[in-house]
Amino acid sequence: MDDDDTRFQIDIRLAAVPLAACATAGAVALLRRHCLGFVFQGFNLLARTTAVENVELPLLYRGVGLKERRGAARDALKLVGLAGWEAHTPAELSGGQQQRVAIARALVTNPLVLLADEPTGNLDTQRTREIHGAAVVAEP
Repeated sequence: MDDDDTRFQIDIRLAAVPLAACATAGAVALLRRHCLGFVFQGFNLLARTTAVENVELPLLYRGVGLKERRGAARDALKLVGLAGWEAHTPAELSGGQQQRVAIARALVTNPLVLLADEPTGNLDTQRTREIHGAAVVAEP
């Protein structure tokens, strides 16, 4: 490395908010809640709640009312091919179905950015294509 220690500044913004401005835990939480969707490799589904309740969770944190929340969650489950499975708990679902519930939960808020750790690793090729298409067409 040379002696010239040239530094540069990067201005990263999400929803027109500079990330550098998110100095508090509360600001970061708001950014996560309103701009990001997450699909975790381990799914992180709540064991005692149904598929539709798991998908509703991010909307609950946003303060969305039950009727609107439930409708959006059902639509997200339909988008990932799980219409009719709303009342099932994670223990009653296969690994691939659990993964699709996790994907539906990430998509239900129409996030600006979707962060996913192997989101379709447990799915067959056809279902993977469907999920990729659903993620691409989801609009904020």
